[in-house]
Amino acid sequence: MIGMVILAAGTGKRMGASGNKLFLPLAGQPVLSLTLRHAARALPGAPMMLVCRSGEEELARQAVVTAGLDEASVIITEGGPERQDSVRLALAAMPSTWDQVLIHDGARPILREELVQRLIGGLLQAPAVVPALPVTDTVKRVDGQGYILETVPRADLRRVQTPQAFEVSLLQQCHARAVTEGRAVTDDAALLEAYGERVLTVAGDPYNIKVTVPTDLPLADLYLKECGLCESD
Repeated sequence: MIGMVILAAGTGKRMGASGNKLFLPLAGQPVLSLTLRHAARALPGAPMMLVCRSGEEELARQAVVTAGLDEASVIITEGGPERQDSVRLALAAMPSTWDQVLIHDGARPILREELVQRLIGGLLQAPAVVPALPVTDTVKRVDGQGYILETVPRADLRRVQTPQAFEVSLLQQCHARAVTEGRAVTDDAALLEAYGERVLTVAGDPYNIKVTVPTDLPLADLYLKECGLCESD
């Protein structure tokens, strides 16, 4: 069985909001509700787990209701101080029937079925699959004072998104090893890379942006309309 984990335990410091950015309004409802709603559409019938901050369980429950989902279909569990901790705790709380999982950022509300199907197809070839987009800007490496050291060739560079898809047993093994060794990473793919596992990339979705800073909200609102994902649809 494949399930989806939605990570919603971050602090959102870059957004500058007084509370969790995932409860800010977007297209008439909280960002998190949109993410949940579109995740359920993108992977119909699949079980879902929502990882939230301690003390925000009721807000998380309300987001599930606002998304139009059955509360009983979403497991709500508490996350940790860092993303890596939240995933590890989600894996510990995960039903044993899940053998594959998609790990998705709660701050990416524009999730479409086409992307999810590419990831699931990728799991037929590899135990770990991530969506990626080419880098189109020129990339420079700089020193501590901001002076350019070199121009980085971009042909082989990719911008990675979520959801990221994994075989559950392998992801659990890597997280357990990371705890023992004290290894910290920014996403799950980096953890598997660190332990020599091959991670496949599939085409990402340019509309699948992460709501991180205030200017992302109007852009996400525009993208929702362009993708036909507004409440009225």
